[in-house]
Amino acid sequence: MSNKDTILYITNVNMNKINGATEHINGFVAGAKKQNVDITLLSIDGIKILGKSLLFYSKLQQLIFMNIYSAFIVYKRRKETDLVYIRYSPFIILPIIISQLLKIKSAIELNGNIDRETLELFRPVMPVRLINSISLFIAFLLIDKVIVVTEGLKKYYLKYYPVSRGKIKVFSNAGVSGLTKRQKGLLRKGLYVSSEIIWSSFNEINQLKIHLEQRKILLEIMGEDKVSRKKFEGGNYDFGILMFNEIRLRLKGGFSPIKYFSYLSYGIPVITPDYSDINKITEDERVGLVYKRKSEIIQKILSLYQMKDYEEMSDRAYNLIQNKYNWKNNAKEILEWIKK
Repeated sequence: MSNKDTILYITNVNMNKINGATEHINGFVAGAKKQNVDITLLSIDGIKILGKSLLFYSKLQQLIFMNIYSAFIVYKRRKETDLVYIRYSPFIILPIIISQLLKIKSAIELNGNIDRETLELFRPVMPVRLINSISLFIAFLLIDKVIVVTEGLKKYYLKYYPVSRGKIKVFSNAGVSGLTKRQKGLLRKGLYVSSEIIWSSFNEINQLKIHLEQRKILLEIMGEDKVSRKKFEGGNYDFGILMFNEIRLRLKGGFSPIKYFSYLSYGIPVITPDYSDINKITEDERVGLVYKRKSEIIQKILSLYQMKDYEEMSDRAYNLIQNKYNWKNNAKEILEWIKK
């Protein structure tokens, strides 16, 4: 790359929505800009075809136009682009091919098991699934670097696709540093943040809310699809909850949820399921409590209120984001690795 790195970031994520994907992208872009980097975001909501937003086309048309348009932009910006960075979506292969032909370094970020996500979320017919697998196979052959968020994903892609160990690496999600930490003192109030209705566990979380109210603990539920469309911006909560979700765990090949790091960003300890990708952070850094079965959640919450060092746990959670798991560090580590 040049002294002033220039990145073209391509994604089919609709950046008008508030969810983990948009928070991740906004976080990485902000972190990259702090590394003496010029970064241009090309997202599906910013593309117009024949005067109409690409969002108003069918799924198939979106895939076709996104491929062609992003490849055209790579070619158009060829003299000013040092890196083409693609947050992967099904079938996006043309910009990778063009990047290689133009000898522009390229990287692909995979936040999930794309094969299973394509099957479960889009339910394509067999020929379409086959085309997607072939395009991903080609992408792995051509791409310079592959970024994944869990060890499970790394193992999966190493096993089923032509990617060498030297060009795939795990980089966890991150939080936002510099936010206002929760105030000291317990209020007997917790928070559950959700963003995707298919993975939200709303029936279970509402049942949990009722049980906690019987113990005079208020559980606030914030979700894009059910309760609120506003962005989570902190507050004085005693704990944040992650719910175990077998579907998501199976789809994703691991679990590194944005909301986990969002809680910690405000110094809010987390009650989290026994997911290997995050329970190690939780237990090693002592920033929350891990439950193995859903029946343990209430007891874990109650035990927080019996802890003598609760405020120290809150401080550790906040400082973990300030010093380690923040987007500035995340972008710095990823970009330095890509340069090698």
